[in-house]
Amino acid sequence: MRIISNVIDDEVLHEESTDENPTLFVRTNSSGTTLTGDDLIYSIYKSIFPEAKNLIENIGINFITPTQVLSIVSRIVASDLENTLYVKKMNVKDFQRRIRDEEFKGNLRTLIESNEIEALFKHAIDILSCKHNSLLDGEIPPVIIKHFIKRDQDLFLFFVYWLHVNKMSISEKMQLKMVAKIFSFVWFDFSNVPLLWKENITNQSFWNEPLNELFWWNGEHGIHFLIKPQLLRDYYSLSQIENLFKTDDKHKWGLWEEGVGKKILHYYNQIKPTQDISLEIANRYFWEFIGKIQHNKQLVLFAQRNYINSTFKEFNQMDEIEDTNVPWDWDHIYPSEWVYRKVYCNRAIKDWNNTNGNFRAISLEHNRSRGNKQSPKNISEAQERDFSFILENDWEFWQNIDNRIYDDNIHYHFRAITTRMINIYQKFWDDFKINHLII
Repeated sequence: MRIISNVIDDEVLHEESTDENPTLFVRTNSSGTTLTGDDLIYSIYKSIFPEAKNLIENIGINFITPTQVLSIVSRIVASDLENTLYVKKMNVKDFQRRIRDEEFKGNLRTLIESNEIEALFKHAIDILSCKHNSLLDGEIPPVIIKHFIKRDQDLFLFFVYWLHVNKMSISEKMQLKMVAKIFSFVWFDFSNVPLLWKENITNQSFWNEPLNELFWWNGEHGIHFLIKPQLLRDYYSLSQIENLFKTDDKHKWGLWEEGVGKKILHYYNQIKPTQDISLEIANRYFWEFIGKIQHNKQLVLFAQRNYINSTFKEFNQMDEIEDTNVPWDWDHIYPSEWVYRKVYCNRAIKDWNNTNGNFRAISLEHNRSRGNKQSPKNISEAQERDFSFILENDWEFWQNIDNRIYDDNIHYHFRAITTRMINIYQKFWDDFKINHLII
């Protein structure tokens, strides 16, 4: 048997290209593997320092791929050389230009070959995991941290670089605030990391400062407006809101302007008194926030973290975690088979059935044994409700759903899903003590 290898010549790695990230295919027979810009940068670095491969692979400590490690470390070195300025993610041309600079090349090699960067990454991940933080019950599952690092490299770099330049003792209380802020940023769509970096990268008080300013920062950037869970409960318990979802009213996702809606508008203006938030603006803030707590499944994993950590311990240690290759199913508590392509299905059921309040992560084996059409009422064992994060206040409604709902009597479905959605969000709010970060 012959194994065909592909050797990429140094000239290919180092030649200048008109493209920022030239695409290179490594072919074996008829298949092709596309090398990304980060892959090519990593190949360039290994061609210059071949002995560095093992060092870079060890630095990631099973949380960060070698290509990401090099990308992040390169930006740390570049920021150090530019007086802590934010440096955007490098493309191949950027890296080729910088690596020709002897100071950059020397500092990059020194940082990778020392144990400083490995210790820095380990410190950052230890804080994010809350493994040794007595203020949080149950550590953050590695799958959540890996998902964050993979999809929000700029925010992770901000966090790591802040630790790099602000060498100080960090109490458990401050560590929890750091984690609370980071995941508030990640799960509620923080934007404009360059501005955040410019204003706070050397600010040692940053993590203790309230979140208020960062809610729709300057009316444009920042995160979605976090709402007190009780205000949400009061709002979705209103019969007129429930009835509104039986219709095709295009405004049903917005903020109902009477009663509790006015309280939410008042809350917005109380938190951001300088912005003078109108009902029209509040509408946008509200429905975009609701969209996040409806559909961001990381919040469900956080709520179910004790189950994820205990049941999928081996999976959590894997180097690569993809959404399509996880050992759990996203199970619909109210079965999707009762909704998908079904006639005589109320609009509200279709609106809410594929949202967080109706999803739980359960093992593949458990889900297959359960079947696809079991009613919510069958989740009667307390242990199963516990690991599924079904609490007494939403179980009160689930237990009344025994069969598919054919008519417009959506009450139990609507109340079960919205109550559990708010429970999941409240878990984030309470465990991270978000109320201490809002004044």
